[in-house]
Amino acid sequence: MKALLIIPLVLASLLTSHAQSTVKENLQIESKILKSPVKYSVYLPEGYPSSKQKYPVLYLLHGYSGDNSDWLHKGNLQRTADALIKKGKLEPTIIIMPDAGNCYYLNSANGKWNYHDMFVKEFVPAIEQLYRIKKENKFRAVAGLSMGGFGATMLALKNPELFGQSASMSGVFWTNERLMSLNQKNFDAWFGKMLGTDLAGEKRINAIWKTFSPLELFSKVPVEQANQQRWYFDCGSSDNLSSVNAKLDSILQARGINHKFYTREGHHNWDYWKANLKYVLLFFNQKFAS
Repeated sequence: MKALLIIPLVLASLLTSHAQSTVKENLQIESKILKSPVKYSVYLPEGYPSSKQKYPVLYLLHGYSGDNSDWLHKGNLQRTADALIKKGKLEPTIIIMPDAGNCYYLNSANGKWNYHDMFVKEFVPAIEQLYRIKKENKFRAVAGLSMGGFGATMLALKNPELFGQSASMSGVFWTNERLMSLNQKNFDAWFGKMLGTDLAGEKRINAIWKTFSPLELFSKVPVEQANQQRWYFDCGSSDNLSSVNAKLDSILQARGINHKFYTREGHHNWDYWKANLKYVLLFFNQKFAS
């Protein structure tokens, strides 16, 4: 009889030791604003299905030409988050990876593809009805790479009541001078949908750009308001965006806005982002665990 009892105990032990996080890809919510579904992927920490507790949430954004599966297949997200949680360095956290195409997480100039409005008014509320998420903004973070770094910074600046924390990796932060000097073909391809096509010179620095550009926003946001949020930026030393990220750092320093800024060895590629994801998660954990 004792030998028979050992078997289920051993099986239970094995099942417990192999319990792990769950990832689901290409889920979707319906958007009335975009008049189309929005895809996303989700990371659920170990224990989520059997737990009744609420969790912090991180909205993790992809870069230009990427999609909602990038962080899972290229960024080693699941393994990195699992390892930090197992070591007690990251509170178990729900991570949501939305798909945004190439819109820089902005509204379109013609008003027909208002991604920013959709994200704030539809996507976040829908996600937080589907999953058990803590509602205070200090437990709601947004991060991203490249275009997603721009998006994460802009979304937090524009919506401080939603996001208490933001992190950018290799963020595509355009100075006004760089935007004005961009050749017309690339400007129309990259920014025409959001700012308007066939714009040249100073006409590119229009009301839309001034409303959403992180450099513009950080130059004007009340310092007291900005310091109620937590800000993180990093960029590879061999990345051609290192100088504009350094410029953003100088703006924040000059205005007395508290933030973390790091230059680490690397290029604008997945080797860099995959290696540095852990630092972003560790940055957030300081508030998630409080």
